Amino acid sequence: PNSDGSSLSQMPDLGFNTRYENADFGHLQFSTLFRNPGAKDDLGDSHHVFGWGVNLSAGIDLTKKDSVQILGVYGEGVGGQGNDAGFLNSDAAFNSNGKLIAMPYWSATAGYTHRWNEQFRSTITYGYVDLDNTSGQDAAFYHTSHYASANLVWQLRKHLSIGLEALYGLMEARNEADSGDHWRIQIGMLYSLFD
Repeated sequence: PNSDGSSLSQMPDLGFNTRYENADFGHLQFSTLFRNPGAKDDLGDSHHVFGWGVNLSAGIDLTKKDSVQILGVYGEGVGGQGNDAGFLNSDAAFNSNGKLIAMPYWSATAGYTHRWNEQFRSTITYGYVDLDNTSGQDAAFYHTSHYASANLVWQLRKHLSIGLEALYGLMEARNEADSGDHWRIQIGMLYSLFD
């Protein structure tokens, strides 16, 4: 990542994916990503590092009304692909010696969905993200976050749903200062063109 927020790469991201589905079970999915994040140093010289990541997810039907969803990600140089850290230059950074490092990153998310009836369902989720910072990053740079949500969704029509959701978030910086507890309530509507 450069000072203007742009990034350099010598190749496109390469991703591979495989998925197993079973009507009585749910699904398992494995994917991997290979990247080449880069940045310019203060002298304008370009530096590049190898980035990689693996992702394992599952959606498991416990009963006809209940399911769990899990997701785990681990890699180096893939922090910018994540939800929480994706708004920052979190793929690679220079250490205190001026060497570009692909930062280790891992995250885990779990969710539980219950269908109350044909029209109403609820999902609760929790997610955690950890970015292993370099010694050259600012002390206030993103390090970890916790995120949780709970909702109630009304399937008003086949293609139209309306939901009410409560969300919680907490972020910790590299210097261990945290953002404090953040709460939000939102109302959303989704119209799907396809089944």
